[in-house]
Amino acid sequence: MALSDEKNEASRPVTKELGVPGIYAEDLQVGNEFDLRSHCVTEDEIIDFASKWDPQVFHVDPRKAKDCYFGGVIASGVHTLAVLQRLAVYSQYSEWHMIAGKALSNLELRRPVRPGDVLTGRLTIDRIEYDDRGRATVHIRGQLHNQHDELVMQVDLEALMKTRAEENHAVENIDEAAATTVRTLDRAYGSRPTGSARGTSIRSVSGATRAFTDRENANPC
Repeated sequence: MALSDEKNEASRPVTKELGVPGIYAEDLQVGNEFDLRSHCVTEDEIIDFASKWDPQVFHVDPRKAKDCYFGGVIASGVHTLAVLQRLAVYSQYSEWHMIAGKALSNLELRRPVRPGDVLTGRLTIDRIEYDDRGRATVHIRGQLHNQHDELVMQVDLEALMKTRAEENHAVENIDEAAATTVRTLDRAYGSRPTGSARGTSIRSVSGATRAFTDRENANPC
Protein backbone atom coordinates (compact mmCIF):
# COMPACT_ATOMS: atom_id res chain seq x y z
CA MET A 1 0.00 0.00 0.00
CA ALA A 2 1.34 3.43 -0.92
CA LEU A 3 2.11 5.94 1.82
CA SER A 4 -0.67 8.27 0.65
CA ASP A 5 -3.12 5.36 0.84
CA GLU A 6 -2.03 4.55 4.39
CA LYS A 7 -2.48 8.15 5.47
CA ASN A 8 -5.98 8.28 4.05
CA GLU A 9 -7.16 4.87 5.29
CA ALA A 10 -9.07 6.43 8.19
CA SER A 11 -10.82 8.80 5.76
CA ARG A 12 -12.53 6.14 3.71
CA PRO A 13 -16.26 5.43 4.08
CA VAL A 14 -17.15 3.41 7.17
CA THR A 15 -17.43 -0.03 5.62
CA LYS A 16 -14.92 -2.02 7.70
CA GLU A 17 -15.86 -3.48 11.05
CA LEU A 18 -14.71 -1.64 14.12
CA GLY A 19 -12.87 -3.40 16.91
CA VAL A 20 -14.66 -5.62 19.41
CA PRO A 21 -14.81 -4.08 22.91
CA GLY A 22 -12.52 -5.96 25.27
CA ILE A 23 -10.80 -3.28 27.35
CA TYR A 24 -12.32 -2.25 30.68
CA ALA A 25 -11.33 0.76 32.76
CA GLU A 26 -9.16 -1.48 34.97
CA ASP A 27 -7.03 -2.36 31.94
CA LEU A 28 -5.95 1.27 31.48
CA GLN A 29 -3.20 2.89 33.51
CA VAL A 30 -2.31 6.50 34.12
CA GLY A 31 0.45 7.46 31.70
CA ASN A 32 -0.63 5.04 28.95
CA GLU A 33 -0.08 6.60 25.52
CA PHE A 34 -1.86 5.45 22.38
CA ASP A 35 -0.64 6.54 18.95
CA LEU A 36 -3.56 6.80 16.56
CA ARG A 37 -3.83 6.58 12.80
CA SER A 38 -3.35 9.51 10.44
CA HIS A 39 -5.62 11.52 8.19
CA CYS A 40 -4.78 13.76 5.22
CA VAL A 41 -7.06 16.80 5.12
CA THR A 42 -8.09 17.92 1.63
CA GLU A 43 -9.42 21.28 0.48
CA ASP A 44 -12.67 19.69 -0.66
CA GLU A 45 -13.17 18.16 2.77
CA ILE A 46 -12.47 21.48 4.51
CA ILE A 47 -14.99 23.32 2.35
CA ASP A 48 -17.62 20.57 2.53
CA PHE A 49 -17.50 20.34 6.33
CA ALA A 50 -17.45 24.08 6.89
CA SER A 51 -20.25 24.69 4.39
CA LYS A 52 -22.50 22.63 6.64
CA TRP A 53 -21.24 23.48 10.13
CA ASP A 54 -18.97 26.56 10.18
CA PRO A 55 -19.50 28.60 6.99
CA GLN A 56 -17.01 31.37 7.64
CA VAL A 57 -15.37 32.76 4.52
CA PHE A 58 -11.85 31.57 5.35
CA HIS A 59 -13.21 27.99 5.59
CA VAL A 60 -15.37 27.91 2.47
CA ASP A 61 -14.09 30.36 -0.18
CA PRO A 62 -10.50 29.83 -1.42
CA ARG A 63 -10.51 33.05 -3.45
CA LYS A 64 -11.68 35.31 -0.64
CA ALA A 65 -9.63 33.39 1.92
CA LYS A 66 -6.44 34.60 0.18
CA ASP A 67 -7.17 38.09 1.51
CA CYS A 68 -7.80 36.83 5.06
CA TYR A 69 -5.32 36.53 7.90
CA PHE A 70 -4.07 33.03 7.03
CA GLY A 71 -3.74 33.63 3.29
CA GLY A 72 -5.90 30.66 2.29
CA VAL A 73 -8.61 28.30 3.47
CA ILE A 74 -8.08 26.55 6.78
CA ALA A 75 -10.10 23.85 8.50
CA SER A 76 -12.72 24.72 11.06
CA GLY A 77 -11.70 23.98 14.64
CA VAL A 78 -14.82 21.80 14.94
CA HIS A 79 -13.61 19.86 11.90
CA THR A 80 -10.19 19.38 13.47
CA LEU A 81 -11.79 18.06 16.66
CA ALA A 82 -13.91 15.67 14.60
CA VAL A 83 -10.74 14.29 12.95
CA LEU A 84 -9.33 13.44 16.38
CA GLN A 85 -12.59 11.74 17.37
CA ARG A 86 -12.66 9.61 14.23
CA LEU A 87 -9.05 8.54 14.65
CA ALA A 88 -9.67 7.73 18.33
CA VAL A 89 -12.71 5.60 17.53
CA TYR A 90 -10.97 3.62 14.80
CA SER A 91 -7.71 3.16 16.70
CA GLN A 92 -8.88 2.73 20.32
CA TYR A 93 -12.40 3.57 21.45
CA SER A 94 -14.04 0.80 19.44
CA GLU A 95 -12.03 -1.69 21.53
CA TRP A 96 -12.87 -0.06 24.87
CA HIS A 97 -16.03 -0.70 26.87
CA MET A 98 -17.26 2.88 26.45
CA ILE A 99 -20.55 4.08 27.93
CA ALA A 100 -20.50 7.71 26.83
CA GLY A 101 -18.46 10.86 26.64
CA LYS A 102 -18.86 13.11 29.69
CA ALA A 103 -16.99 16.33 28.99
CA LEU A 104 -14.30 18.07 27.00
CA SER A 105 -12.33 21.09 28.17
CA ASN A 106 -9.20 23.13 27.57
CA LEU A 107 -9.51 22.86 23.79
CA GLU A 108 -6.49 24.56 22.21
CA LEU A 109 -6.13 25.14 18.48
CA ARG A 110 -2.39 25.72 18.21
CA ARG A 111 -1.91 25.93 14.44
CA PRO A 112 -4.15 26.27 11.42
CA VAL A 113 -4.91 23.10 9.47
CA ARG A 114 -4.41 23.67 5.74
CA PRO A 115 -5.23 21.54 2.68
CA GLY A 116 -2.71 18.70 2.41
CA ASP A 117 -1.85 18.58 6.10
CA VAL A 118 -1.52 15.06 7.50
CA LEU A 119 -2.80 14.85 11.07
CA THR A 120 -1.77 12.09 13.45
CA GLY A 121 -3.52 11.55 16.77
CA ARG A 122 -2.37 10.57 20.24
CA LEU A 123 -4.26 9.79 23.44
CA THR A 124 -2.72 9.89 26.92
CA ILE A 125 -4.46 8.61 30.06
CA ASP A 126 -4.21 11.36 32.70
CA ARG A 127 -6.45 10.09 35.48
CA ILE A 128 -8.99 7.36 36.27
CA GLU A 129 -11.73 7.87 38.84
CA TYR A 130 -13.94 4.98 39.99
CA ASP A 131 -17.42 5.71 41.32
CA ASP A 132 -19.72 3.80 43.67
CA ARG A 133 -21.72 2.42 40.76
CA GLY A 134 -18.97 0.19 39.44
CA ARG A 135 -17.97 2.56 36.64
CA ALA A 136 -15.04 4.84 35.93
CA THR A 137 -14.44 8.28 34.50
CA VAL A 138 -11.30 8.20 32.38
CA HIS A 139 -9.53 11.53 31.85
CA ILE A 140 -7.73 11.63 28.51
CA ARG A 141 -5.47 14.17 26.83
CA GLY A 142 -6.07 14.12 23.08
CA GLN A 143 -3.59 15.62 20.62
CA LEU A 144 -3.14 16.06 16.90
CA HIS A 145 0.24 16.69 15.26
CA ASN A 146 0.85 17.58 11.63
CA GLN A 147 3.37 16.07 9.21
CA HIS A 148 6.08 18.36 10.65
CA ASP A 149 5.42 16.96 14.15
CA GLU A 150 3.97 20.31 15.19
CA LEU A 151 1.17 20.29 17.74
CA VAL A 152 -2.00 21.38 15.95
CA MET A 153 -4.65 20.76 18.61
CA GLN A 154 -5.02 19.39 22.11
CA VAL A 155 -8.02 18.84 24.33
CA ASP A 156 -8.89 17.25 27.67
CA LEU A 157 -11.58 14.59 27.43
CA GLU A 158 -13.62 12.69 29.98
CA ALA A 159 -15.19 9.35 29.09
CA LEU A 160 -17.40 7.08 31.17
CA MET A 161 -16.31 3.44 30.90
CA LYS A 162 -17.52 0.10 32.13
CA THR A 163 -15.60 -1.85 34.74
CA ARG A 164 -15.48 -5.59 35.26
CA ALA A 165 -17.22 -5.08 38.60
CA GLU A 166 -20.19 -3.51 36.80
CA GLU A 167 -20.41 -6.34 34.30
CA ASN A 168 -20.31 -8.95 37.09
CA HIS A 169 -23.00 -7.06 39.01
CA ALA A 170 -25.27 -7.03 35.95
CA VAL A 171 -24.89 -10.80 35.54
CA GLU A 172 -25.69 -11.33 39.22
CA ASN A 173 -28.84 -9.21 38.86
CA ILE A 174 -30.00 -11.27 35.88
CA ASP A 175 -29.39 -14.50 37.81
CA GLU A 176 -31.30 -13.15 40.81
CA ALA A 177 -34.23 -12.07 38.62
CA ALA A 178 -34.46 -15.58 37.18
CA ALA A 179 -34.18 -17.18 40.62
CA THR A 180 -36.93 -14.92 41.98
CA THR A 181 -39.22 -15.99 39.14
CA VAL A 182 -38.55 -19.66 39.90
CA ARG A 183 -39.32 -19.14 43.59
CA THR A 184 -42.59 -17.37 42.70
CA LEU A 185 -43.66 -20.25 40.45
CA ASP A 186 -42.67 -22.80 43.09
CA ARG A 187 -44.99 -21.11 45.56
CA ALA A 188 -47.79 -20.96 42.97
CA TYR A 189 -47.52 -24.67 42.15
CA GLY A 190 -46.65 -25.79 45.67
CA SER A 191 -43.52 -27.55 44.44
CA ARG A 192 -41.01 -27.44 41.61
CA PRO A 193 -43.22 -27.76 38.49
CA THR A 194 -42.91 -30.74 36.19
CA GLY A 195 -44.19 -31.58 32.73
CA SER A 196 -46.16 -28.82 31.02
CA ALA A 197 -46.07 -26.71 34.19
CA ARG A 198 -42.30 -26.98 34.23
CA GLY A 199 -42.26 -25.81 30.61
CA THR A 200 -44.25 -22.77 31.64
CA SER A 201 -41.73 -22.08 34.41
CA ILE A 202 -38.79 -22.31 32.07
CA ARG A 203 -40.43 -19.96 29.57
CA SER A 204 -41.23 -17.50 32.35
CA VAL A 205 -37.65 -17.54 33.64
CA SER A 206 -36.35 -17.04 30.11
CA GLY A 207 -38.77 -14.16 29.56
CA ALA A 208 -37.78 -12.52 32.83
CA THR A 209 -34.12 -12.79 31.97
CA ARG A 210 -34.67 -11.33 28.49
CA ALA A 211 -36.76 -8.51 29.91
CA PHE A 212 -34.08 -7.63 32.45
CA THR A 213 -31.37 -7.71 29.78
CA ASP A 214 -33.45 -5.48 27.49
CA ARG A 215 -33.89 -2.94 30.27
CA GLU A 216 -30.15 -2.91 30.97
CA ASN A 217 -29.31 -2.43 27.30
CA ALA A 218 -31.93 0.26 26.81
CA ASN A 219 -30.60 2.33 29.72
CA PRO A 220 -26.84 1.74 30.12
CA CYS A 221 -26.46 4.69 32.51
